[in-house]
Amino acid sequence: MKELIKLPRLEKKKLRKTLWCYPADEKGNSLVAFPYKYKADYEAMKTGIVKNVMDMDLDENPKLIEAKKSLDKEIYITNLELKSYVDDIFAEKYRNESYQRRSAAKSGLDLTRFSVFCGYLAYFSDAFLSGK
Repeated sequence: MKELIKLPRLEKKKLRKTLWCYPADEKGNSLVAFPYKYKADYEAMKTGIVKNVMDMDLDENPKLIEAKKSLDKEIYITNLELKSYVDDIFAEKYRNESYQRRSAAKSGLDLTRFSVFCGYLAYFSDAFLSGK
């Protein structure tokens, strides 16, 4: 069992916010270290064996370089495609919003909004505009 360490509160808090790892082995696997908790990990961190994952240079890894290149491609779409995407998003938003208003009005929670909404629909309906 590893020996526990007692650190000042602020230092422990600072160490706990980051992820610490030992160097990778031949297969590329590395062990997680807890320098805020265990004495051996804390001493390894002080000597420089354990590193902060956020401080590591990830640009050296060829797999990550290829992944970044595949994600950085530009995408070209026509104006009609863009318009259809935007219309679909707005249609879904207003469909959900109108359903919520309708269900709230039916339950009696928001009758004033429902009556204003029905009046708005009646005003702009074809029957009202045609005079029938």
